[in-house]
Amino acid sequence: MLFGIGEVVGAGERHKDVNHVKHAMEKLNVKEEQYKWYLHMKNHHPIKTSGFGMGVERFILWLIKHSDIRDCQVIPRFNGIQMTP
Repeated sequence: MLFGIGEVVGAGERHKDVNHVKHAMEKLNVKEEQYKWYLHMKNHHPIKTSGFGMGVERFILWLIKHSDIRDCQVIPRFNGIQMTP
């Protein structure tokens, strides 16, 4: 879902079985070695999954008609400092 400022809500569906995953990895030049755990999971538990996410800060930016997302941070970010809510 685009609100004029970019994607605010996104969704995706994962590949159901290991063969689809391997085909996509080959197409995108991704090495299987890096995703052994994922291929193992898909091989032994081939279920179809999907999900979505909402960019809360982008939604706030759009809602208040503001132009700088750095002013809409829900949790402040500082370089080199780990912040935990």
